[in-house]
Amino acid sequence: MITTFPIGYYRGRIENMVGYVRCGRQVFRSINDRPFNPRTDMQMRQRTKLANILLAYRTLSSFVRESYQTRPPSLTAYNMFVKNNLRTTDVFLDKREALAKACIVAEFNVSEGTLPPIETKASGDRLLTSLRLPIGFLIDETTTLGEVSSRLAGCNASLRYGDKISILYMIQVRPSEEFGSCMPHAQLKLYEFVLEGDSRIPFYTLVDERLFRAVDGHVGTDEQVGEGAVGYVHSRKTKRCTEYSTQSLALLPGTALCRTYGSLRKSDKAAASYEKRVERGKLKGESGRELKGEKGKLGDIRYQNIMNPEYRLFGHAGRIMPYYIHAMWLKDKDSFIASLLGGCEVNTHFGKHPVAIREITEYPYSNRTTFEVEVKKPVTFALKIRKPVWNKGFYLDTEYKEEDSYIVIHKKWSGKTSFTIEWKAEVEKHELNSETYFTDGALVLALPMGHTLLRQVTFGISRDYANESRLSTPFNLCHCYYSRYGRFAV
Repeated sequence: MITTFPIGYYRGRIENMVGYVRCGRQVFRSINDRPFNPRTDMQMRQRTKLANILLAYRTLSSFVRESYQTRPPSLTAYNMFVKNNLRTTDVFLDKREALAKACIVAEFNVSEGTLPPIETKASGDRLLTSLRLPIGFLIDETTTLGEVSSRLAGCNASLRYGDKISILYMIQVRPSEEFGSCMPHAQLKLYEFVLEGDSRIPFYTLVDERLFRAVDGHVGTDEQVGEGAVGYVHSRKTKRCTEYSTQSLALLPGTALCRTYGSLRKSDKAAASYEKRVERGKLKGESGRELKGEKGKLGDIRYQNIMNPEYRLFGHAGRIMPYYIHAMWLKDKDSFIASLLGGCEVNTHFGKHPVAIREITEYPYSNRTTFEVEVKKPVTFALKIRKPVWNKGFYLDTEYKEEDSYIVIHKKWSGKTSFTIEWKAEVEKHELNSETYFTDGALVLALPMGHTLLRQVTFGISRDYANESRLSTPFNLCHCYYSRYGRFAV
């Protein structure tokens, strides 16, 4: 809600209300600070998976920054990598492992595009791909890039000269405990070559021979390459863009660490490392005991000045304002209700129709209020205004009817409509506790109190100040506050 105050602006958070100033106007928003179990099993599962994905992106970023051909303009390669892998890879890191930047190799998605994917499957101790080679063709130290390119282009309809094959080898590293670290991490080795039929470059100077073997008419890996994952990505440059095949890494046979870190037991252990789950409706720091420090002092600076008299007025005034504003406007099935008066702006919807209502007034110093209602399309609803208990009548320059304590304006609203209401008030005498006081509408009439200045507090800045004074009356002590907001006494 957007509003104005006769005593100035408020910035900060009070309980579940946040106040700030935007374009010269006071804005208050409510925050749900009592969520239903903010650490559910699903939320903790996502949280413990995310750390490994972020470390994997850091390792693979040199390649994946450009490999998402079908990426929407609103997303980055980082967004695509996290989105694609958060739902497909189940690897869980506890808090200690995440802080130590451990990384477990998994079947990460590394590219997305329109070219046909290169399929990969395990066969014994090898990985075999769908890339075909002539039966009996062997690759050794003397085989050239041109020879391999001509065989690949001749046996695979999806390949043509000028295409690029990228081989990503993500190595799983397990440091020895004797070196003082047992956190697993990952390293990337990237090999790329372009299909060129006349190239004389020795092929194995471009590619690790363990990752590109001719096995029974297919491209595959050597036996016992080690722990890790391998991915073969096909790309092609065109005038419009670079096209990619949609690929994910495939785990090498014998890679067991991924299964260990993907178990249900590991998931529960990782979630438990982020402290116990919060019960429904109770957040850490909600009770006074949790807020106190070791010596019984309040640990949060927001609470350190609560007991200082010079801060009390501003603290309690700030607490009252959000509650008042929160109840200024209400809504039922077919109407909007101005429950409490005050200058403000409300942006809401009636069904699917956006509605903006502005309340222009200097209330409580003026009893005249102008309402402006603006809609984009004609819509029918009722606007109700609650009559203050002190009003002795009113003047309204539009058609209305009265229902109990409300003024009801029911009409078809179109474009921008405004009307003004002016309340009639009288000075009234009130008796309370054998004493008398007077009111004029919403205002309580008061006279200045005689006092002696004791000290002045500046709050660290010159424009906001408070004076502590002693009354020259039978009362024991009174704190009188003077600030740019006005004069108050408590």
